[in-house]
Parts: sequence; structure tokens; C-alpha cells
Amino acid sequence: MSAERLRLALATFYPARPDEVIGGIDSVAVNLVQGLAALPDLELHVVSTRPEVVHDVTYSANGVTFHALASPPQRLIPNLFANIGRVSRVLRAIQPDVVHAHNADYAVAALRLGLPTLYTVHGLAGRELRQPAPPQQRLALILLLALERLALRRAPHVAALSAFGEAYLRPHTAGQIHRVDNPVSTAFFALPPAAQSHRLIAIGSIVPLKGQLTLVAALALLHQQEPAVTLRCLGSIADRGYHAQVMQAIARHGLQEVISVTGLAPPADVVAALGDSAVLLHPSRHDHVPMAVAEAMAAGRPVVATRAGGIPGLVSDGVTGYLVPVGDAAALAGRTLALLRDADLRQTLGAQARQVALARFLPTVVAARYHSLYRLAAGSPSAPGR
Repeated sequence: MSAERLRLALATFYPARPDEVIGGIDSVAVNLVQGLAALPDLELHVVSTRPEVVHDVTYSANGVTFHALASPPQRLIPNLFANIGRVSRVLRAIQPDVVHAHNADYAVAALRLGLPTLYTVHGLAGRELRQPAPPQQRLALILLLALERLALRRAPHVAALSAFGEAYLRPHTAGQIHRVDNPVSTAFFALPPAAQSHRLIAIGSIVPLKGQLTLVAALALLHQQEPAVTLRCLGSIADRGYHAQVMQAIARHGLQEVISVTGLAPPADVVAALGDSAVLLHPSRHDHVPMAVAEAMAAGRPVVATRAGGIPGLVSDGVTGYLVPVGDAAALAGRTLALLRDADLRQTLGAQARQVALARFLPTVVAARYHSLYRLAAGSPSAPGR
């Protein structure tokens, strides 16, 4: 490493088709690469394992070198361990000055090699294990938790995405914890203020964790007061049993013409859907730092969400949106109704949300924050693991 140029390996779940990324850590990766690529003193390598990649491939685009590694689909559990070896081989070849890992298995790979490492923790597996989940998913979470704890014990630098996350991480690491926000695509910041509308949106995988049954109950109450209201739910149907329950609840309340559950949507459609909506509803039972909430704030849309996990670190109650208790459909409906019936309030909270997003979530802002941490971490090599 020289004072002028830093070789960075960003080990993250980078999508094979960035123009088709659907939320979560994929969108964080794309947005962060956009911000980092603009920094002239970084030699940026992006390392990822992907199920859609058939053969390992290395290519360059916009001054960034991408290392896409094949990781066979439908083999999550063995892949968690195989990825350590896959990523280790590439890191040995790159010889980076610092590794920024966004997955526990990637962090373990870097730390085993004794490379200076910054580990950003996204999912908080220990917290997710407290929520209902199918047996296979629970087993995967248990293994993820083991890798997460191993990486935390060894990492000299850890990035926490919220105060909630920092409190979760603190007992499990002796490393230095740094607070950093997730970056949001500039496309959301470019949206104009919301027009008068009774269109609502919810973005999140259809799973019990995201609380769509509470959402349906809230819409049943809200529709009684505002018959013109509609809700579009975007997100992967990750739990088909739960999806069936949600659709049954929609039919039971007679809301088939009110609520549409449309599944995954490409990024441009998500941006357009937020642009057509007045308010984002986010009724999660647990969440760390949901991208949907940050994206809505960037778009200048107020959010009505639960006081779950790290959400209160994003939404300030009565300032950028409203917070309600988990599972409280009546409170969710009441706060949403207040926003729908008061255009000035909706515009004020939306504008304040966008100002917060500009200060915290722009890719250039987040990249600059990480850039300073890379320089710090590059001077703090870790002990090789075994």
C-alpha cells in the first residue's frame, strides 16, 4: 500500500445483473460500488459468490475488477463453508491492502489469511433465530450465526448499521465498532415529491418476519375509512405457506381489489412504484435496517413502520414518519389515515425524511465514510486464523 493508492477487496454478494437487483444486500453492494468507484485512490476489486454463475469469471467495468465465483444453487449449507475456500483463493491472488467483507463466510476467509479486515454485519442471525422460520431456514441461520460469531471474535474492525446492531454486536467482539449507514440508489433521490394520492406501498419478502398479515388487517380497517385506498406489495414470495395465509386473509376481508401482491420487481419498477405512492408501510416483526425504509425516505415519502429492531434508528416518530407497536394493525391504520387525510403533514414529513436521507444514505456519503475506515483498517492487520 502507498499513501496514494489503496488496494481494496470488497467481498460482498454482488449481483450478476446489477440492473436487475432486488433490494437487500445486493442493492447495498451495487450502490456502494458506485460510490467507491468514484474515489481515485482506490484500486477496487469486488469478490462475490453467486448461484447463477456457472464458471468463475474475472472482468473489468468502469475501472472496477469483478471476481464472480460459481456457487451451485440449492446447496446453501455446504456453500457457506465452501465459499470460505473459494474467496480465500481469490484474496491470495489479489493481495489486498484491506478486505471489506459483508458476509460472515467472506469475513472468515479474509481473517484466516491474516488480512486487514473490516466486517459489516447485515442480518443479525442471532436475532432472526428468535422469529418463526421453516426448519431448513433455521438450520441455515444456526450455521450463519456460528460463522458470524467466529468472524466477530477475530475482526479488528466491525461496521454496525444501527445503534440496535451495535448493541447486538458489542458482547461478541473485541474489535472496534464503527457506525455506518447503508447507501441508497440515487434513482430514489431523483423522484419528485408525492402528488395527492391514496396509493400505498409495502416492500419486503413475503415471510412471517415482515408482518404482511398485520398489513392486511390494517388495510381492512383503513378501507372502511378511506374506500379509495389501495396497497401494492412488492417482494419475493419466500415462504409459500405464509403467502397463502396472506392471500386468504385478503379474500376473507374482501380486499382483492384493494391489495395487490405482485412479487419481485426490477429496480426501475420499484422506483416507479414508490414514485406513484404516498406512504410506505413497513409492519415488520423484526428488521435490522430495511432498505425499503431508507429508499422511501430518499424518495421523500413518509414511512409508517413498527418499532422493531433497528427501524427506530431510521424513522423518527412524528418527524420523518410514524412508529407503531409490532402487530398493532389499528395503530398502523390510524397513523396511515392521518397522513392520507393531511397533505401538508404528509409533505412535511416526506421532505424531512429526504433531508435525513441526503445526509446519511447518498452513495458518495457512505463511500467517504468507508474510505476513512479502509485507511484505518489497513494499518490494523489481524492474526491469521486456523
